[in-house]
Amino acid sequence: MNLNDITEQIKDQLKTTWGKIHDSAAYQQAIEKYEDMPGSQQKLIRVGGSILFVLFLLSPPISSILTAGELIEEFERKREITRELMRVVRDAANSPNIPQAPEISSLQSRIQQELQNDKLMPEQIHSIQAEMNVGTLVPKSLTTGSLSINLKSLNLRQILDVAYRAASTSPTVKMTELELNSSPGKPGYFDMTSKLVLLKAPEPPKIELEDPKDNKARFKKRPKSDGDEAPDEEE
Repeated sequence: MNLNDITEQIKDQLKTTWGKIHDSAAYQQAIEKYEDMPGSQQKLIRVGGSILFVLFLLSPPISSILTAGELIEEFERKREITRELMRVVRDAANSPNIPQAPEISSLQSRIQQELQNDKLMPEQIHSIQAEMNVGTLVPKSLTTGSLSINLKSLNLRQILDVAYRAASTSPTVKMTELELNSSPGKPGYFDMTSKLVLLKAPEPPKIELEDPKDNKARFKKRPKSDGDEAPDEEE
């Protein structure tokens, strides 16, 4: 059955339906009422009917256009989200690994050795103690402990050197507290109390990104038979 036959069948069905409507009593009554109306009312009915008919014809394409617009907006939004996620994943994959925090005992020995290298007197190094109290600045779940450093009778130059060394010990060791008090009976000298917190460094996630340029064709054409198009097969 070709397109012309289908068209003829549709026309025959429309003629048959219209004949049934035309012969119905309701249609005849409507025609009689329409003919009894004044010319102005008949004109309004014709104009209104024409408008309704045009709207009926235009409603499918208009609906399709509106739906297509919404689908395009949704596609654009999801594409931007996907691009942003891929950018974040690439940045995370290319970011340098954060070293793990040293052990508290190792950090304690290192700080002790550095203070001695700064030529601090034994009486100036009051105490270097490991603590589990990390304060309120950093959540306890994100730390492995802290180190409290108490020094006595330091001048300003010594305070700067000690604070700099302590703050630059490791990326995962942060100074969260620093308190200075005047040394009793020693003008220009200060007692220094500081706290170093050891942060937990999570293991870097293993992220593998697939480069689209490295992808090869996954499908190959199968030979076509006579009058038949063979579907693609996956390798």
